[in-house]
Amino acid sequence: MTDVQIEAGTLTASRTDRVVSGVLLPYGQIGRTNLGRFSVPPGTFRIPTDPSVVTLNTDHDSTSPIGRAVTLTDTPAALVATFSVAATPEGDQYLADVEAGRRNALSVEVKDVVIRAGKAVSGALYAAAAVARGAFPSATLLAADVGEELVEQTTTDEQTTYEFTDDTTSPDNAAEAAGEESNVDDDQTAEDTSTDPTDEGELRAALPGTLTKTHTGQKATRTLFATLGNARANEAAVLMAALDNAIAADLLPAQQKQWLAEIWGSRTYKRRFSPLIQSAGLSALKALGWRFIDGKTPEVADYAGFPNQPNSNEVKTESVEITASRLAGAGAVDRAWIDFPSPEFWSAYFREQTNSYERKADAAARDALISGATAVEAGTVPDGVATAAAYIVDGAMAVLDVERDLPSFALVGTDLYRSLLLTRADDMLAFLTSALGLEDGVLESFKIVPTSVATLTGKVLVGTRTAATQFELPGVPVRVDTVNISSGGVERGVYGYHAELVNDAKGLALVAPAVEG
Repeated sequence: MTDVQIEAGTLTASRTDRVVSGVLLPYGQIGRTNLGRFSVPPGTFRIPTDPSVVTLNTDHDSTSPIGRAVTLTDTPAALVATFSVAATPEGDQYLADVEAGRRNALSVEVKDVVIRAGKAVSGALYAAAAVARGAFPSATLLAADVGEELVEQTTTDEQTTYEFTDDTTSPDNAAEAAGEESNVDDDQTAEDTSTDPTDEGELRAALPGTLTKTHTGQKATRTLFATLGNARANEAAVLMAALDNAIAADLLPAQQKQWLAEIWGSRTYKRRFSPLIQSAGLSALKALGWRFIDGKTPEVADYAGFPNQPNSNEVKTESVEITASRLAGAGAVDRAWIDFPSPEFWSAYFREQTNSYERKADAAARDALISGATAVEAGTVPDGVATAAAYIVDGAMAVLDVERDLPSFALVGTDLYRSLLLTRADDMLAFLTSALGLEDGVLESFKIVPTSVATLTGKVLVGTRTAATQFELPGVPVRVDTVNISSGGVERGVYGYHAELVNDAKGLALVAPAVEG
């Protein structure tokens, strides 16, 4: 089986979204590749159904991954790809190179390639590379030549001459270099009177070095020598001589293993619950504040004017104190992993540590909302209305009744969320808008987030953004390295701090069915 690398077209990029898009493989065009010149008809190569398995590297170096495919769009004219670029120094450098025009082309990587008559007939896409120049006519820049090629000359008297030039010294030249007498005269011309110039012995003779061969006959110029010449020029020549059998078990110790890099890397976790509420910085393990006691806030009333006294009511406050929770993860490794750089491993290591922190801090925000919400008994669910939609209305009405901010989100148990998904979006928006008495368009920013946490099974939580706040140490998680000189080890880990505060319990309504009995 043979792998191929084909350079294609130019790119468009967004440094903000860390996304690049471009033509990965134009169809029907002759391209210059590491396997010579050929074209690829539409539908020839197998394209993965999951684009994320197609990685993006730099200059066909599988040890330098910088992103993964987000979409692979196969059209009759070309295969178009969009890649998400990793948030790493290498990814940042690549986006800068694209912006500066230094690396503005893609190069497809295909395995198990079969080529017949100048066209690819099969293969499987597995990766792509960021390169400086493309190699197809549709590309902005042309790729460099792939190497010296076979020169084919056909004379008018039906003589065909094949000349193949290679840097490798021929056996005759090698003999001269060793001071031995060469058996081949410099001006000697080998004449073959057979009807087929593609004899196997001639092919073997052609591969080691310089070949000059004259054939006299009626046949037209053949392309087999050209194919072998290109293969040699591209350092992909195949030994055709008959040799003793060598089974795989005998050669296994000498076989170089393919480097697969990281087998699977999860995408960076995106929080679902923390963005629903306010966020603030954390500057100490403990934080202290105050608030009015519910029902003891200053109020105004109708006033008759001077000399009557204005309204006066009892006002009380209470102190509020929060203590930050800690999250941490660390591991001790042989310092050789630091002395001999392993950037791919450490990038993945800290990525997963960060993902873990993000998940747990997000879950802490969710749990704080559920535990600090005010219980609301659900009303009767009308016929034809999803239970979750009815519960959202009940929760929103409860928040509106206590004259808090407009409801901005709802957390829905996954057991109720399915029926909500099966409701047409237009019908649900119309029902909620009408039930809440809000103007069209207001609910467009209303977030509905499903969750499988057990405490929200069969329930819905409706809240306002200002009802709660999540405090975090800026820049978390913090990376820490410590050297253990006595053991020759290095300890690497991350630390984070977070605290959640329910500012107003009445701004959070937890809707559940009435308890029977």
